[in-house]
Amino acid sequence: VHIKTLKRTELTGGARINFIFREIFGQALRDINPLSGFSRSTLLTAIRNSSGVKSTIFIPDRCFELLVKRQIKKLESPSLRCAQLVFDEMEKHIDNCGHTINSQLRRFPKLRQRIISTLLEMLKIRIEITNDMIHQLINIHTAYINTAHPDFIVQNRQYNITHSTELCTVDYHNQSRNIVTFEGGEQIPNENSDDYVSYQCLIVERLIMSYFNIIRTAIEDTVPKTIMLLFRNNIAENLQSELVD
Repeated sequence: VHIKTLKRTELTGGARINFIFREIFGQALRDINPLSGFSRSTLLTAIRNSSGVKSTIFIPDRCFELLVKRQIKKLESPSLRCAQLVFDEMEKHIDNCGHTINSQLRRFPKLRQRIISTLLEMLKIRIEITNDMIHQLINIHTAYINTAHPDFIVQNRQYNITHSTELCTVDYHNQSRNIVTFEGGEQIPNENSDDYVSYQCLIVERLIMSYFNIIRTAIEDTVPKTIMLLFRNNIAENLQSELVD
């Protein structure tokens, strides 16, 4: 942008896009509650449906996956909104440049109009491609819930969602009370008690929050990169060839 066209009262161009990535998009993701839409009764119903006729002291992994996928989908809307804000900023940037073009190409109105229309057409084409990729990013994270993710394992070593015996041992001195002791000494209450129901729901909540936060961090990093690669940078790299054609 020519130095005379720079505004001193608001962010424009690259500075505005950076603000969108860091502040607007980042805050929109942080505002999402990983447990929104889930009540204790909802969680308990999901656990029981996943268990079927069997009564289990472990949290079924199928239950966890279904619930966390639903929450990951909520990251799609702010991601698409981020791309739209970048589109709006670049469209406004083209409009601002249009005033400069008007003064320089006043004698060539058709050329001026062709330049502006070409730029706008490129924006529309690239935003569709970018949005499609954002959809795919969300689908990638819901296609496979990686409970073997290193961060997830570290954060949840004391919980078991895969029926593995590696993370827990049965306390045979308390078999009548059906107590399982995890690493660190945490114990499961009697499965017939109200405390056991609360315990199951609490574990599911913790697992959902843990995994959701991992994916939220990944989305906060990859969506801006996707927008820069497929949208902003692509237009900058191919603008000259498009105008020549």
